[in-house]
Amino acid sequence: MAVNIGGASLTAATPVDLITAGSSGWTGVVYFENTAATAAVIELGRGSVTTVILAAQKYLDGQTIAAGAKGSFGPIVLDGTTEKFLVVESDTTGVVVTADGHDE
Repeated sequence: MAVNIGGASLTAATPVDLITAGSSGWTGVVYFENTAATAAVIELGRGSVTTVILAAQKYLDGQTIAAGAKGSFGPIVLDGTTEKFLVVESDTTGVVVTADGHDE
């Protein structure tokens, strides 16, 4: 098993691949902090192609995070084939997201 860590400071309406799973999959946890002065709305989900969340594979869909708030979500499991990417997007700039876990 190899450690697989990712992170991003999000820009408004720009999806980011936080994690790319190995061929046998990935398991981990996502941590987020809204550093903006206003609330942010985020989406977090799995994708089979880069920067696209599969409609039926959303963990968080329109989740509001208050200004200055922190949180986490997990465990998350990607299968490494149809669920290759962990994708996150925010409606505002200033959300910092990290993920840590391991390839299977």
